[in-house]
Amino acid sequence: MPPPGVRAQRLLLVGLGSEKAFDLAAYRKAMSLVTKHLDRGHAIEALCSLTTLEPKGSDGYRLLRESIAAVDEQVYRFNQCKSEAKPAKRPLKRLNFLMAEGRQSPTGRACHQPWPCHRRRYHPGEGSG
Repeated sequence: MPPPGVRAQRLLLVGLGSEKAFDLAAYRKAMSLVTKHLDRGHAIEALCSLTTLEPKGSDGYRLLRESIAAVDEQVYRFNQCKSEAKPAKRPLKRLNFLMAEGRQSPTGRACHQPWPCHRRRYHPGEGSG
């Protein structure tokens, strides 16, 4: 059962280790593991709040880039050389990123949202461009 005020069907909690050791490399590893778990766990859509964290040496733009790169690595399937490529049964189709206020890129700040965090949508498999 989710905590009060959360309307999600499922909630994934992630252990990130010590705060002192939490840098961009640790962040990307965590994002990769989260994506792998979501994709293999048959989640179709998810909201990721890892992008609200502040790893050492990062800003909102860098976090978003690292997130998308990590997601792409986990959901990419090379099927061109397979004679009978089997599509994923129920792949992750949409991953929304929650961005902490003040950490958005200029594009994110231009979007007017009624809540203090902005959501970015990313559709795995459609490229990061």
